[in-house]
Amino acid sequence: MRNLIIVLIVIVFSSCDKENTESNVDWNAFKVGVIQKDKSIIEKEISKLLINTNAKPNDNDLIGQKENVDNLIFEISKSKVLNADLFCYACIETYPAQSEITITTDSSGVLISRIIDILTPNDNILKFVDIHDNY
Repeated sequence: MRNLIIVLIVIVFSSCDKENTESNVDWNAFKVGVIQKDKSIIEKEISKLLINTNAKPNDNDLIGQKENVDNLIFEISKSKVLNADLFCYACIETYPAQSEITITTDSSGVLISRIIDILTPNDNILKFVDIHDNY
């Protein structure tokens, strides 16, 4: 019986931690940042999603960040206030390379579309770089 109680306590605390992590991003602030192209707001909110994005290079992805970029896109789209799509993966030839994600949202009935640049290193976590108009 004691072991069962310990297992239940662990499950409850594990569930709480997961919920807190998922609700950690202020999606409304993120949306305002996208609409206003406010780098400081976006960096603050998106950095919460980039904490565990260490590169995992393999034969199919020498940089090792494709899965992390895909997960980032999924998490942003899951917000229900923003939609994210991959524009290109590691396509900006900087060192390290940058990926671009298209972010769209509604602002009083007007569709806003921006590009977010994400540093895509093979030896570190993803990092927000910039936001600009979708040309």
